[in-house]
Amino acid sequence: MLPAVLCLFACNKGGNKTVEQPVDTDEPVALVLGTNMRSVQLTKGVGALESWSGKEDLYIYGIERTADGLVFDAPFVDNVKAASPESSSSGAIKLWNPAITDPADPTYKEPFYYGENNKYDFFGYYVDNAAQFNQGKPVVEVNEDGISVDITINGTQDILAGRAHKDLDILADATSKVTVDKAYSAFAARRKVQPNIVFKHKLSRFIFKIKSGTEDVATKVSLAGLSVESKTSGKMIIAAEGAADEEDIIDPATPAFLPLYITSASGLVLLTPENAIHAPAVGVDYELPGSIMVMPGDAVYNLKLTLVQTGATLEDGIPRDYPINFENITGGTQNHFAEPGYQYVITVVVYGLERVDVNVTLEQWQEGGSTVIDPDVIEDEQD
Repeated sequence: MLPAVLCLFACNKGGNKTVEQPVDTDEPVALVLGTNMRSVQLTKGVGALESWSGKEDLYIYGIERTADGLVFDAPFVDNVKAASPESSSSGAIKLWNPAITDPADPTYKEPFYYGENNKYDFFGYYVDNAAQFNQGKPVVEVNEDGISVDITINGTQDILAGRAHKDLDILADATSKVTVDKAYSAFAARRKVQPNIVFKHKLSRFIFKIKSGTEDVATKVSLAGLSVESKTSGKMIIAAEGAADEEDIIDPATPAFLPLYITSASGLVLLTPENAIHAPAVGVDYELPGSIMVMPGDAVYNLKLTLVQTGATLEDGIPRDYPINFENITGGTQNHFAEPGYQYVITVVVYGLERVDVNVTLEQWQEGGSTVIDPDVIEDEQD
């Protein structure tokens, strides 16, 4: 469907005529959608990703915005699946809409804006494999207050939600003619103002470093198991009248221990004595090749470690619990709880099978802080 081309003639003071191509017609306008990850890393069930790879499954909603609010029960774009862009931070994504087919390519179905006065808000989410699926789509709940999805995490997934920018100043090719009350619409699209959804992390990420507390422990002690106690399920808001991407995951379930899977060439492998990571020489930090994604919001997380003498079996190890206490965080925001979208570095100082210190530091995603867990100090405080 090609828009009609009209010419408008206007006279300047010198009497010369200039020609402009109009942007307002009765023709529909194709929806072009971009995404952005807001300078943070992504993790997936197969390990950490540094950027969109073009292989992540995103799901998009376009909700009509009226004077009475958002119309959730009749989405303009209804939980449509799309592949992430093949770029480090942003780019266009392909939406598949069964309502309209491109005559030039019947396999590709593209949504269009219709109606000059219809305006929309756009929302997106990414749940990896942490939701229930039906016919290839996550099962969502729609009510008059918004749209949500139930998720259950195992420590390997990253969960994201986002919405389109409302600040038109940061949109490419925006003009003074496109004000916030006219975005997003056919009017705005004809002026090259299209939605760009900013995805934000909904979980906190813990990565781990091992450090030898004494010189001989590096060759005598192995880390045979590591897990973190975290709430594992809850409801994530996808679309709402407010900023859905700022909402916390609500109604989280009872905590469970999430084990560390280490990253290998063949994928994620559960940390066991057979895959044990030996502590390096004293004074050297060794980052374990893996991470655990946890529900944010808690001030204390329970860390369970299993240490064994080199060459021993898991049955010979004794699991011990140590608190990751955010009161001891250094650096970062200084908030005394784990925050969504923040990455925390947990340093485990091993002195032997009986004594372990744990620190927490923060690295990119965003600054969150660090802390140390010292069993000797804990025992002194308990006496």
